Amino acid sequence: MILTQYYTHAALTERLIGLLSEKQNRIHISGMTGSMPATLAAAIAVEQPERGQLLIAPSKEDAFYLTNDLETLLDETELEIEQKRVLLFPASYRKRGSSIGDDGRLFETDNANMLMRSEVVKQLAAGRSLLVVTYPEALQEKVFSKRTLVKNTLEVVRNTPLGIDFVIDVLQEYGFDRVDFVVEPGQYAVRGGIIDVFSFGNEHPYRIEFFDDTVESLRTFDPVSQLSIHQLDRIGILPRMEHGGDKIEVDEQVNLAHYFGSRDLVWTHGLMFILEHIGEEQPDFMQHILNSNIIEMGNSSYFSHAAELKASCDPQPPLNKQYDLLMEHLTQLHEQHYQMIITASNEQQRKRLEKMWVTGDNVHSISEAIQVVVAGKRCGLR
Repeated sequence: MILTQYYTHAALTERLIGLLSEKQNRIHISGMTGSMPATLAAAIAVEQPERGQLLIAPSKEDAFYLTNDLETLLDETELEIEQKRVLLFPASYRKRGSSIGDDGRLFETDNANMLMRSEVVKQLAAGRSLLVVTYPEALQEKVFSKRTLVKNTLEVVRNTPLGIDFVIDVLQEYGFDRVDFVVEPGQYAVRGGIIDVFSFGNEHPYRIEFFDDTVESLRTFDPVSQLSIHQLDRIGILPRMEHGGDKIEVDEQVNLAHYFGSRDLVWTHGLMFILEHIGEEQPDFMQHILNSNIIEMGNSSYFSHAAELKASCDPQPPLNKQYDLLMEHLTQLHEQHYQMIITASNEQQRKRLEKMWVTGDNVHSISEAIQVVVAGKRCGLR
């Protein structure tokens, strides 16, 4: 079985799923520590893959850790961005530059972040059930509504008429920069009857080849080696998410919560904390989040009528890389009849951990009771 499937049978997971099936959509869970929120969300993703989940971490750093945990638990670390269910939704501005933000500080758009934001919105608009990890600063920035995104996506289909000059005009209106060679999202290059374009919402750039006014070939390619990756029949080119160029009506923008509905889950470490940090986005955010199932973690709940659950978990004790302390802790757990499962991020680490139970010619007495597994991989649990 997969490690996350093991947790679907945990009492806390079963109680949570039971409350959701009873239409209890305001839930407060106390006592969550470490990676327990990620483990619980991943278990629900395995048990109920049709549910979308919006996980709002307290900070950017917490969001990156949570994303990594979820990717590891669901075995998505090696997948391309278009195949993943776990996606990070970052803020688009993070570097000092030439653009002045609303607070008067200088920022510039980070194209890598814009790619991730666009990919999230594109996949949500396509109806995929995702686990989207974000944080308050990222929620402050609006995104295109589904109607706006569909209306302003340039569809290019192989073996259909489409003028190369028309495509160039659209790319300019979408806010793309013309360059000699594309290296990052928001750029395009023209060489004869070929247009290379690095669209927002796609991990690799597209190469569009024309024969007269007909699209003859579509493929993704590696911008470093210039080698083709995949042949395609259809692509969609998205405008810049932060302003969309001259073609986009900027008032057709919504909070990311717009893409989550009554069956989906919204996880927060405190709704009041989120509202205090997103400022003027509060009304739009609350309008849509109240339609979803809200799960709050922490000491208290925003809602007085929330169903209460308590997680029975403790933080990892400080071991300071001391083997004796680790074995003492595991021995205590074994004596209390706990099932001991240690997760590793890869097979090499798993083997290294298993060797720790052997010192010289001696094998620790509880070694047979410890199961070391690679999180996300199929494994036999004793």
